[in-house]
Amino acid sequence: VYKRQVEPWVAYVGTLFGGVYKTESNAINWEQKSIGIDVPFIFPLFVDPTNTATVYAGAVGKIYRTVDAGESWVPLTGALPYGIVSQLALDESTGALYASSDGFGIYSSGDGGASWVQALSGAGVEERSPLLISEVDPSVLFAGTLGTGISRSADAGSTWAPSNTGLDLFVRSIAIDPVNTDTMYATSIGAGVFKSADGGLSWEPKGVDDGNLFNVAIDIQTPSTIYVGTVEGVSVSTDSGDSWDNLAFRAPFIFDSFTDPSNPADLYAVGASAKVYKSDSGGKNWTVLPRNGLPTDNLLSGAINPVSGALYVGSENFGVFKLDAGKRNWESLGPGNLPIETKITDIVIPEQGGVIYIATTGAGFYGSLDGGENWIPLNAGIPSIEGAVLKVDPFDGGRLFAGVYNDDPAAAGLF
Repeated sequence: VYKRQVEPWVAYVGTLFGGVYKTESNAINWEQKSIGIDVPFIFPLFVDPTNTATVYAGAVGKIYRTVDAGESWVPLTGALPYGIVSQLALDESTGALYASSDGFGIYSSGDGGASWVQALSGAGVEERSPLLISEVDPSVLFAGTLGTGISRSADAGSTWAPSNTGLDLFVRSIAIDPVNTDTMYATSIGAGVFKSADGGLSWEPKGVDDGNLFNVAIDIQTPSTIYVGTVEGVSVSTDSGDSWDNLAFRAPFIFDSFTDPSNPADLYAVGASAKVYKSDSGGKNWTVLPRNGLPTDNLLSGAINPVSGALYVGSENFGVFKLDAGKRNWESLGPGNLPIETKITDIVIPEQGGVIYIATTGAGFYGSLDGGENWIPLNAGIPSIEGAVLKVDPFDGGRLFAGVYNDDPAAAGLF
């Protein structure tokens, strides 16, 4: 997505199957603007700040340009490697173009895209490297990498040097303060946000402890306000990164949600990256529970023991985990005698609390009489071991309903 700063109600969006779309109504209405684009996948978009009718669009192995605000597009004639063009940058003073090509590195063009030369390559550069040009000195470039940190060039990409002091080496995104260009921010994979006050020479961590951060953006009118995309949504800082808040509960990968039987106002949700969420306000506000002892794995299911209050979650590859009431460390309950790497797709605990039932993908259904230490298969009479869902009769805790799926309709259904 690229939003024009001169006319903030105008924005362009690159899509995976429909080319480019444009809005001139602050995202209320959209119109496809793809005449001349002969591929369905468009990745980055870049509006020329000196002439907003000129827009660049990156695809696979090529770049398109429009000079009439999206009414028509032509491909730049220079040949690029057949990789996704994931980043674009423009030197306003010279017109030089820079492109990050996934799998091949950073390329530059001094003739409007008629020809390209490789400016940076090597380990870590080939994976969607973020690319920035200094607004004070356009000959200064920054390129982020997944594994070797940030590289800095002071000669328009001819030579590069590391700029990593204090920085995590897996960099996903970079941003430069538009007012004080010595101030920079970078997001990492697994180590949070980093800030530099000296133009990238040294860095310090600035929080947002999340397993996977995405873009970082700076409010151009209030540069002390920083936005960071995370797997949970968006985090914001209004004090230049000293503290952070989540804009809202936005966890895009939630696989199960459930209530505490003894207190229905307490809601729980489990999802990607071993995240367990709890709300004690009926869903208005959420907190992330401690992950101590949980593997970095997707959590697919969960349940509360109505007697002990213990919280159980089922993972995608590592079995079942339990968090006792009042504790902060999770205990692994498996896989025990469950098949290795079994997906726990459902967990059910009757009101009596003495038995735990689970549904799995590839191993069917199991029950445990000892809190999850040992598991007993419950697949007699079920023609498929592709368990999907399991429910207990609320009036008879010994009566179960099992939903299974299979490519053969005769082996799928409710049992």
